Amino acid sequence: MTDQPTLFARVKKPSQVQKIHAYLSKYGHITPLEAMRDLGIMRLAARIDNINEERTARGQPRMVSTPRQVQTRDGSFTTVAEYSYPKQAR
Repeated sequence: MTDQPTLFARVKKPSQVQKIHAYLSKYGHITPLEAMRDLGIMRLAARIDNINEERTARGQPRMVSTPRQVQTRDGSFTTVAEYSYPKQAR
């Protein structure tokens, strides 16, 4: 086998946590629907937990989770979590 580059070279993609940080920097908050629709992240709460572990280890405050009312397809309302950085951490 030769040392020629392969046709399908691996390109390093940003991690889900990196995508969330970039999204929060741009928009200031994120909901599970936005994470799924805009970033392809299905388990936002799990990734927020990973971020909170990192922040706690560095002595930073945890992410803020705020309840937010959203309208469903049938017109009723439900509550989802909206995550953001603490005010002093921005």
